[in-house]
Amino acid sequence: LVILGTTHAEVIALSAADGSEKWRVRVSSEVLSTPTTGDGLVFVQTSDGRLVALEAKDGARRWTFDTPVPVLTLRGTGSPAFSSGVVVAGFANGKVTAFRAGTGEPLWDQRVMLPQGRSELDRIVDVDGTPVITSNAIYAASFQGRLSAIRPSDGTVLWEHPLGEAQHVV
Repeated sequence: LVILGTTHAEVIALSAADGSEKWRVRVSSEVLSTPTTGDGLVFVQTSDGRLVALEAKDGARRWTFDTPVPVLTLRGTGSPAFSSGVVVAGFANGKVTAFRAGTGEPLWDQRVMLPQGRSELDRIVDVDGTPVITSNAIYAASFQGRLSAIRPSDGTVLWEHPLGEAQHVV
């Protein structure tokens, strides 16, 4: 399958062989990042703070996680990351959360950056990059310039590093 999300709040699955549409599902708001797949599921992050798991075979909704969205955020979201039955997503509230992919059960939640400052602009802490998962750590960066290495098993912060004006982590 070729999976894509749209600014019209749809997730569309196309046949990789001939481009024919297999299914189309409406979600709560626009999809500004690339959907991720794993374990027969499609994971989609929407701009209104939701992470949605859909069945890859027919687009049926398996589970949804909803997080509050701050008053002011960046326009965008990171793509969820999948590894070994776990999906990890960063949110506009500055947190990264790991979920059991099949059920949506939150495994842990870790703050990458705490909102600070006098204005709403100062308090933007979006984790809009896709988390990077390795066997030893999950790396996530916030808009205000902090990179965190997080232990995959329990969400413990291994280390943090200020990034200044860095925008992308590879």
